[in-house]
Amino acid sequence: MSERRIGRRRFGKLAAAAGAGLAAPGLLAGRARAAGYEVEATGEPFPLIGGLDQAMKDYMSARSIPNGALAVVYQGRLVVARGYTLIDGSNRPLIEPTALFRLGSLSKAITATATIAASEDDLLGAFDPLRDHVDLTPLPGDQADPLLNDITLWHLLHHEGGWTHVSDPREVNADRKLYLEPLLLDREIRDAHSPALSLPISQEDVVRFVSGRQRLAFAPGADFVYCNYGYLLLGMALDAVTPDGYAQWVRDRVFAPLGLDRPLEGQSVRDPQRPGEVEYFSQHTALSAVSDSTVEVPTPYGQINRENWLSSGSWVMSAIDYARFLSVYEDGGGVLSGSGLNFLRGPGHSGTYESDRYYGCGMYFDPQPGGGYDWWHTGSSAGTTTRFFRSHAGYTWVALFNQSDDPSGLPYTGVFPMALNEPADLLTQYGGWPSRDLFEEYFPPEPPEGR
Repeated sequence: MSERRIGRRRFGKLAAAAGAGLAAPGLLAGRARAAGYEVEATGEPFPLIGGLDQAMKDYMSARSIPNGALAVVYQGRLVVARGYTLIDGSNRPLIEPTALFRLGSLSKAITATATIAASEDDLLGAFDPLRDHVDLTPLPGDQADPLLNDITLWHLLHHEGGWTHVSDPREVNADRKLYLEPLLLDREIRDAHSPALSLPISQEDVVRFVSGRQRLAFAPGADFVYCNYGYLLLGMALDAVTPDGYAQWVRDRVFAPLGLDRPLEGQSVRDPQRPGEVEYFSQHTALSAVSDSTVEVPTPYGQINRENWLSSGSWVMSAIDYARFLSVYEDGGGVLSGSGLNFLRGPGHSGTYESDRYYGCGMYFDPQPGGGYDWWHTGSSAGTTTRFFRSHAGYTWVALFNQSDDPSGLPYTGVFPMALNEPADLLTQYGGWPSRDLFEEYFPPEPPEGR
């Protein structure tokens, strides 16, 4: 994968780069499936959404993706909620629209919201130095980069912390301050400690390693480079200041006001007993990040220590629940005040990029010629491909899939958004959106007390 530094001329390439899939050393035998299988949908049908259905089915069938989910919101109403299953002879049960998927980097908007909420509640300040909340002491014998003292939480929210990471080991170049993604370095971090640790390592182990062995490529706030590590640090800052830690803070302060009680924390190893969560698929294998075994595992189940990287990319939700969460970015959603919303949607210190595009807190904002902004983000890791898109025309869609690669070699990111936008734009143009609100079905109002 190419270096994820965009500057002012490369912003247009972000759709494929923001959270692009991670390289893996092996291939998993027996995973090939012929393309062209039928895809069956569940959820309430509606004649005018046929184009959206077909776009999802075509995308999945061409790549033999086992499962997908789509939620579409128009003017605040949930008008489409569909679950999709590939009919390939495996007797896989049909999933419902409420099926739970790993979000990948769509999780960053959740962490950004939780951080701004903590700032509103005076638990931390959005412009606090990172060192006030996270211990950045390096390993014994290593020297910390002095620029670490200049990093603020605001820098991390906007990917302006100063690190430049790549996911392909061939691109590592210490002279240019290009380093491998820390989320791929569990075994190197394990061995760097004296005495060597056992897997799994902790978040603190990651920070001690990075603080002394990965120098900043630019002064904090001077530029934008997409950085998963920065969002791990934000989660650690919330761990330090909230009563019960990051995950519970998200549940209590972000999810609860929205009526969201089904999201799960991502797990590295498959648990068949997890209620409602899909299985994940990839043709690749890799050494485990959570076990010292030298036997390679399927990459969706062990390549990344998902417990460590929850705040960066490991929340598990349904498309419906994530669509509900995105109301925070519309009007605060009962989670943030108006001033908090302005912080959440505002640009960072390095300002805007080409054509006034910028990264707010947890998502991209793209101005449109006729006024308004489109908002979006992608997510990708082994066994996971996700994207949401909020159009300036008033509709939002969330699409989640449980596969990231297949023998066809077809791309996974940057292709299905166009297929979904075309029928959605037509529905807007001709006023054909359903008048129903399925949020009322999936989030019924609480009955009055005493009844």
